[in-house]
Amino acid sequence: MRTKGAALPRVPHLCSAARLAAGVVCAVIACISGSCARTGSIDMQRLARDIRWLESRARFTVNVCRRTASDGTAVWSPDGSDHYQNFWVRDFAYMVEGFPDGFDAGEVRRAFEYLIARQRPDGVMPDRVDIRTGEGIYTVYGPRPPMDNPQFMVKLAWEHFRMTGEPSLFVTYRDRLIRGMRTLRRSPNSALLYVPPRTPHSTYGSLDIVHLSGEVLFCSLLYYEAAQYLSQLHEKIGMYPEARQWSREARGIAQDLPRLWNDHIGLFNAASVDCKQPEIWGSAFAVYLGITTPEQTRRISEFLVTNYHGMSKRGQVRHLPAGAHWEKLFYPEPPGQYQNGAFWAAPVGWVAYALAKTSPPHALRLFHDMVEDFRRNDVYECINDDYANYRHYGESPTLPLAGIRRILAEHHIVLPRLPPANGVQVSPNPFHARTGYRYITFDNLPPDSTVIIRTLRGRIARRMDNRRGINQIVWDVDNEAGRRLKPGVYHYSVASPVKVRGSRGVILVLSNNPRPIPPPRQP
Repeated sequence: MRTKGAALPRVPHLCSAARLAAGVVCAVIACISGSCARTGSIDMQRLARDIRWLESRARFTVNVCRRTASDGTAVWSPDGSDHYQNFWVRDFAYMVEGFPDGFDAGEVRRAFEYLIARQRPDGVMPDRVDIRTGEGIYTVYGPRPPMDNPQFMVKLAWEHFRMTGEPSLFVTYRDRLIRGMRTLRRSPNSALLYVPPRTPHSTYGSLDIVHLSGEVLFCSLLYYEAAQYLSQLHEKIGMYPEARQWSREARGIAQDLPRLWNDHIGLFNAASVDCKQPEIWGSAFAVYLGITTPEQTRRISEFLVTNYHGMSKRGQVRHLPAGAHWEKLFYPEPPGQYQNGAFWAAPVGWVAYALAKTSPPHALRLFHDMVEDFRRNDVYECINDDYANYRHYGESPTLPLAGIRRILAEHHIVLPRLPPANGVQVSPNPFHARTGYRYITFDNLPPDSTVIIRTLRGRIARRMDNRRGINQIVWDVDNEAGRRLKPGVYHYSVASPVKVRGSRGVILVLSNNPRPIPPPRQP
């Protein structure tokens, strides 16, 4: 049970097991901040470089996911490869939460209003909106809507408040947000969210093919988070009885969450009836929210450390422990793919935060491995051996940043200042596909620029335009005909209306025959 009389933690400084966290602060500082004289400064420099690189890639990905709806509103597809042709509530909320610097507050408000305008008269929020037609879509699998969209709409209102410092968006749409929250079914035996076993349906968007039933973990955690946001927003506008009511609702979730605790494994189960299986994402997210007891925090963190190699691959994380797959699915996804055993970057911030409770080096390793894989293989929705699903997936480079920022803040870690990245940056150079790299990135490009690749004889091998104001071009190392460029020495030049350093140089291609990745699953 939770510590009796414990105060409800406040967002965004949600802090689980304060005494346990305090106990590892010295370890964090020793391992990260440079007390190890020979390696500490190198680790800090690497951490700073990796964060800067990820922020740059997050900005790029947010921009390539940007679309224009039929009424002219700026909206964001989950991926920049045009596979998901809809504007998803969940993906947009996660991108804004992870990398608010990539968005304009006015555009966030208009996108929020675009979504809430599709709320049904019965209060149900859209799961997504077809970008081409503007039609709201409300279900995935099963007869009822998923159980996460009202919470993500509250999250968007909260993030807009954080961006602007004023609650006008919440004041305008408060009643509609609450009506959306009241559409969520609660368990007859607890405060947790509930799916009747006889009428199953999708719950959380990143588990939407999984046949969960009974009391469900992840959507209950999202409800807890949203209730805290609503409590603080009501307090901000002076509605104190309503603020206390939402605080009580959050406490109700916290008090009943132990019903899903798997004491044998040391994780929470994903649900209480169908797919009653220990879940990594939800357990790490519970630690991240501060809803766990000190003992639960310790056991979850220790499980992740002990099972690090099985639950992660190249810095990305699967839903279930190693070797496990979901017992029931709405869609027959093969083991090892998508939500049935592939590895995702989206939860890395939560998992790193949970790892840091007992082993900060594991938390840093997860983050560094993820960034290194992004550098080598680019950013995908999820990956596995010889498998990658949808390139330029928006959540992957954005959402982990929220968890990393929280680790730095809570452990008082100050990153060293890096020299400014002046001029065009080209990496990796030399390019060696056999070492695992698939792309060359041109970074710090000015707007309206063009990158031209030429052979030593001056023949143009590839021309790439940067016409959307994005500061990066990610090149597949192929030629104009779409074939892999032959190994050799090539010249690059950047044509731009403004003068820029590093606009000319040489690229050395040592090898260019990476192992092919199978095509992604179809939506």
